[in-house]
Amino acid sequence: MGTRTNSSTAAASAAGKPRSTMADRQRAQRAELVREEVIDAALAEFAERGYHQTSISHIAARLGSGHSMFYRYFENKRDIVDHAVRQVNGRLGAAIGEATPCLVTSIEEFGQYLSSIGMAYTDVLAEEPRLLQLIVVQAAGVDQEMSQRFHRMYDSGAAILGAALRNGIDRGYIRPDLDIGATAESIVAIPFGIALRYGHKPDRDVLIAQTNAISALVCRGVTAPLREAMATR
Repeated sequence: MGTRTNSSTAAASAAGKPRSTMADRQRAQRAELVREEVIDAALAEFAERGYHQTSISHIAARLGSGHSMFYRYFENKRDIVDHAVRQVNGRLGAAIGEATPCLVTSIEEFGQYLSSIGMAYTDVLAEEPRLLQLIVVQAAGVDQEMSQRFHRMYDSGAAILGAALRNGIDRGYIRPDLDIGATAESIVAIPFGIALRYGHKPDRDVLIAQTNAISALVCRGVTAPLREAMATR
């Protein structure tokens, strides 16, 4: 009897485990959906009022709920900005990490390298322009620590692009007289200007056209003279 009872209990536990796991997943999915609703409401308020003028009450009112819903997922409104910075950094960082500038051997491949990074930026901007606007326009003014994070993000992009330009000079397809630092910082600044341009959801085709135009323009400006490129082969 004891053996049958133990077996029955084990079977019941095993049978109940999938149901419990599924319920946990459903709760987690629901929590994530609500969390995204809070983020969306906060981004909308930041876009309309500005970060410093937006209160938790404004966000709660847009959600049609009390303050408790906000505080269930975030400590304060700065936490929203922190989330936005992490999300954009993660997506752009993954795109840059997949690109391998050290393997680029021609100006054509360099153009493709620029375009691949630009397309990742385009995807983020096309999906949620308010996210990038929050970072570009307001994140740096939240506090000193957030300002430093913004600067590090910018400097990191310029450093990676600078390494790609240096690789091109070493391989002979980029002009040797190029000011690498100034050029890299100037190129990195272009996407931030595009983000400032859009206060609404932009047309993806327009963004793609801009990305291709920027890549072509940069390549024309940095390409080594033919005789120098030929001499290094």
